[in-house]
Amino acid sequence: MIDVHDRRPVALPADLAIHWVDPEVPTAQALALLEHGLPETAFTWHPVRKEVGNSKYQLANAIDPI
Repeated sequence: MIDVHDRRPVALPADLAIHWVDPEVPTAQALALLEHGLPETAFTWHPVRKEVGNSKYQLANAIDPI
């Protein structure tokens, strides 16, 4: 997502994400999880309708590629 904005989010695999949201996990351990983010190639990218940028747009076709 570097071409979308400069604050690229980190997507964690489900088995690690469960630890990320656990309030009992020490901060240092939670930060170490960020090193295991999924690569950009783990996602499928496609354009979507312009209307998707509006949070009020809730139609089922919002996730259909165009």
